[in-house]
Amino acid sequence: MSENSPTGDKTPPLPTSANAIIMAPIMVPYELRNAEAVHDQMLRDSKNYSDNLRKGAEQFLTNYLLEEQLKAIKLETEAAEEKAKLQEDIILEQKRIQDAEARVLNAQRELRESERKRREAEVKAREAEVKAREAENAVKRMPAVPPRVATPPPATSTTTSANTTQTPVAKSPAEAATSQPAQPPHNPFAQVKPPTTQSSVESAATPPASAPNPSAPAASSTPAPPQSALQHVPIPSQPSAGTANQPATSFSDMVDGPETQKYISVHLQLKMLRKQVKPKGKANTSPLKDVAMKQGADIRVALGQLSIGNKNANVFNKLRDIMKDSLTYQVNIGQGAQVPMIDPSPYVLRVPAPVTDGTAKNNGDQLPVLFIYLLSIFSKALIAQAAQEAALKSESAEPIAMAAHQIFSHPDLLWRGMSMIDILIAKLRKSCGALFGFRGAETKDTGRITLGWKKEDGMWVSESIHYDRMRGIGAFYAGLTLRRYKNRVNPYPPPHYWRAMAAILTCPQQERSNTSYYVLGALIKGYEGKFQEFYGDFARLALEAALIHYPMGAREKNVAVMTLLTLGDKAKTDGFIPQA
Repeated sequence: MSENSPTGDKTPPLPTSANAIIMAPIMVPYELRNAEAVHDQMLRDSKNYSDNLRKGAEQFLTNYLLEEQLKAIKLETEAAEEKAKLQEDIILEQKRIQDAEARVLNAQRELRESERKRREAEVKAREAEVKAREAENAVKRMPAVPPRVATPPPATSTTTSANTTQTPVAKSPAEAATSQPAQPPHNPFAQVKPPTTQSSVESAATPPASAPNPSAPAASSTPAPPQSALQHVPIPSQPSAGTANQPATSFSDMVDGPETQKYISVHLQLKMLRKQVKPKGKANTSPLKDVAMKQGADIRVALGQLSIGNKNANVFNKLRDIMKDSLTYQVNIGQGAQVPMIDPSPYVLRVPAPVTDGTAKNNGDQLPVLFIYLLSIFSKALIAQAAQEAALKSESAEPIAMAAHQIFSHPDLLWRGMSMIDILIAKLRKSCGALFGFRGAETKDTGRITLGWKKEDGMWVSESIHYDRMRGIGAFYAGLTLRRYKNRVNPYPPPHYWRAMAAILTCPQQERSNTSYYVLGALIKGYEGKFQEFYGDFARLALEAALIHYPMGAREKNVAVMTLLTLGDKAKTDGFIPQA
């Protein structure tokens, strides 16, 4: 019996393990099941079991959390490694791309360098060929040394008369008219079929304004080709032994004459005016500069709205309003609101006398500076618009030419009754020298400058861009000159068209360029009918010279030459050229 037993019965001690109590409750005698000691032992065992279970759970939870943390750390490590690997791959790929781009750039640089060397070699070869031809032509042009003859006896009155007969003195037009019988009119481009001699060609007369022509308009409205430009000019033909290598001196007076020099001066004056009105730099601001920039932009926008047809009245009105407003624009120049005025004489070829009519506008000796500046901007925009749009469609030049006439022939925009169109012509001469008799080698910088070859970012534009510009400007020139009005005077009449065509057709074979072929084609394409309206049969013969004989005399039949020949075939079909 145990010590705590109420009966005093001594029994074996109870197991100390709670598991033993739970797993082996049968070991407690039945009669002792409610003994306090048993209950205490069971409570202690239960408490120990619970504590052990809690500790086990806590340990399990701790281990689980540690495992989860390890897994998270492992995942983060793997992700970091993967990211590092991806970054390394990206760096390697970028390096590979950079290496490839560097190789491409090197290849392009080498290609450009080889292309540059090839072009330089071609240019040198062409220059060498040109020099060789020039030397060969110079040798051919050298006259044979005549044999020395004995000194003649002193001249008598008879020999003097004979000598004067052999070397006729140039007669004035009046004397020539009275001393020679009346002859039927001759076309200056006639006698072009080979073989042609220089003497027979130079004897071709300029068509008179009063020449009878059933297909031409009345004599009072038919303009005569300019006498100074076409008098004693050799007519182009297929090259022969006597004419192919003659030097180009026929139009030296046209290129070096006072009129051309004045156009050059006008262009320089316009550049100086632009620097004064619109100086470079944001710091150089003024009310005049601001309004000049705004109205210049409005002019360009208006010209961009021109369309083929007769739906441009709003555009013309807007352009006229801009120009009229510039005549009255006022700016505060420190002495109150005033209209800045300048002398317009540097911007025209001829200074007109004041108009005696008291109602005449702009009759003073000064004009607003903004008006002249906007005329310059307007002229530049006209040429740019024509160069861009009229290259492939000659009819696109018509609305541009009409816009020019709407401004330069409007009575309110004249100076002393005279048009300021010299501003436009000065810019045309700079943009397309072939229209004014200028010639140059397309392979040389000086020749390109003379012909009007444009630069972009300091580099010459490509041949295709240049030829497109020349075609557009040539078509615009034709639309500008071949025009007649009922109530106004054309400020740049048809004789200028005749002179431009003659300037190209009289160019010797060795000095011709593709530019001249393209400009000539643009002058003619689409304007055959108008040309014939003004000059009748003279125009038909001139077209034959320009579209048949002139391209047939080319040194090579390239695209520019074949374009003229194709245009000639079409002109024959349309009846603008006499059938052979």
